[in-house]
Amino acid sequence: MCQTMTERIAGCLYGAAYGDSLGAPTENRTREQIFAKWGYVDKLLDPPMDVFARGNRAGQVTDDFSMAYTAIQTILHADGRVNDTVAKEALLAWGSDERMLTQFAGPTSQRFIRQLQGIEPTGETRFEPVNVNRCASNGGAMKIGPVACFAKERMEDALELARIICFPTHGNAQAMSAAAAVAAAVSTALGGASLTDILEAAVTGAAWGEQVGRTGATTAGPSVVKRLRFAISLGLDAETLSDAMDTLRAYFDCSGMAADSVPVSFGLMAASGGQLVPAVAAAANIGNDTDTIATIIGAVLGAHQGVAVLPEEVLQTIDEANGYDLRGLAHQIYQTEVKLESGDVK
Repeated sequence: MCQTMTERIAGCLYGAAYGDSLGAPTENRTREQIFAKWGYVDKLLDPPMDVFARGNRAGQVTDDFSMAYTAIQTILHADGRVNDTVAKEALLAWGSDERMLTQFAGPTSQRFIRQLQGIEPTGETRFEPVNVNRCASNGGAMKIGPVACFAKERMEDALELARIICFPTHGNAQAMSAAAAVAAAVSTALGGASLTDILEAAVTGAAWGEQVGRTGATTAGPSVVKRLRFAISLGLDAETLSDAMDTLRAYFDCSGMAADSVPVSFGLMAASGGQLVPAVAAAANIGNDTDTIATIIGAVLGAHQGVAVLPEEVLQTIDEANGYDLRGLAHQIYQTEVKLESGDVK
């Protein structure tokens, strides 16, 4: 099916939001617990009260997509300029919603936003370990896919977007490698590439991000590049998508760490043959950090397949539940020429 660039951008936006809202109710459970409670989740549900998304309703997003949405709005307000100041303004704007900040933000983002707000940690002394390894999380990867749409099919610009937007909170080798993998994959998908080329672009982006991340904080963790290659191979070798889910979760924790959930995301993409809806459902049912895995898959495969593969009912529910007009936003992104203002990101 031939897709226009605007349809692919809309697919990325809706796909990411769909993944976030589909995976939010199942987060932190195991695959077995998810099945025992709901069966196989492939419909938007109200989250139960024992998950981070408690209080949300079906179709409502969490931090995974809302951080991307706020960053996009901030860039549009800046007439397409993307720099360190814009990146911090986006974080402050998102953090102005106290419920989002306290209920959803990971420790890395929350601490940085609190510092931007002028709120320092309380207590006379604060222990700082030699390496803050929890910063090697998927917080950059979860939000960068939709933001990378500003670069269209230009991978170099998508990678620079990832560096500027994600480095302030996730400036280390593992987190930046994961974020760059997603940005590169989305950009390549927007150009109409095959799934094989998209997966290869993710590995290329991950290698680039690893080098960039090494200029920031040191974190003890595995190579996202190597784990990404391994997860993709597992996905391609699996006989069924269900088999891939069990194989990937046997080797990876599917956790919020970048070296776990991001390779799993691409492994599921490979196993699904690039099909958005079944891959997102697999992510929502695989267990642990389901909403982030599904968000990443939705962003990449939404850009690959375009918005038409998602049911109109889903699109309407997402817009209504969140007060969005993502088709209109896709058009705005398409019309905006991004202006990357590089510099030291600290």
